[in-house]
Amino acid sequence: MANETRKRRPFVAALLSLLLMGAGQLYNGQLRRAFVFLALTSSEVALAFAMAALVQSFSGFLIVSAWATIALGLRVFAAIDAFIGARKVGAIELRRYNRWYVYGALLLAAAAVQLQQPSEYGFASYSFPTASMAPTILPGDYVIADTIAYRNQRLQRGDVIFFVLPAKSQAAYVKRIIGFPGDRIQVRDGILLINGAEIQRELLGTRKLIGSLGARTKFKEYLEFLPNNRGHHIFEQGDNLPLDNTPVYRVPSGQYFVLGDNRDGSLDSRSLEDVGYVPAANIIGVPRYVFWAKDFSRIGAVVQ
Repeated sequence: MANETRKRRPFVAALLSLLLMGAGQLYNGQLRRAFVFLALTSSEVALAFAMAALVQSFSGFLIVSAWATIALGLRVFAAIDAFIGARKVGAIELRRYNRWYVYGALLLAAAAVQLQQPSEYGFASYSFPTASMAPTILPGDYVIADTIAYRNQRLQRGDVIFFVLPAKSQAAYVKRIIGFPGDRIQVRDGILLINGAEIQRELLGTRKLIGSLGARTKFKEYLEFLPNNRGHHIFEQGDNLPLDNTPVYRVPSGQYFVLGDNRDGSLDSRSLEDVGYVPAANIIGVPRYVFWAKDFSRIGAVVQ
């Protein structure tokens, strides 16, 4: 009995290869071309692993950006090739691999790998609608996060981290580490105290920030110096607002105390019911670079 013959649809072939390079060629019965494109997909994944460490340098940021552009170009090329291939072959005799469940299995496998990208590939991207970390991260910024290197490096006081809350595991928060296990943290008249010692800050001037709704807010900008001599910029609207005077917090074992750089516009560890202390296991990454921003001059800016 002869094999069943079916016409190949160009748009179906293009869509399959856009979702997974090589799948459209497999649909067309072009087995060799399918293997070539599938091999390129494997190389793309391997290259992503190798690039994980590069995100920590500005040249790495540029390389990752170039890689993403090339990867997208390859997907488009594979889709065009599959479209043209389907028109050329017309109808084909169906083989065992020309079955819907084979294409489905390949796409499911690719989707499973894709879901692991933030943790396995070493980088992920996040966008920010709020100003809780201004002036370090502004509303509308898109940031590349390192999701691997921090696991092998000891976190330092002053590091900016991404984390999730147990009760809100789908939402990623970004704040700065201020307190380590055993530390006593307090804010008094807007001044940060760590283990009873006031943290020095230097007034740099005033700045206006445009919020998501277009409102302009005036802030005092300070350069704050932590005990390990790391300096970072913070915003303050005043020193007598609700979170400017707090009790003393003692950081539990295995957890961190975090603050937003916009001290009067951040929900952070000072609010124990809403955020509280951050367990080490809940940290999911460290932001590295701004890769897109409303202000083009901020593109490529280091998050520190």
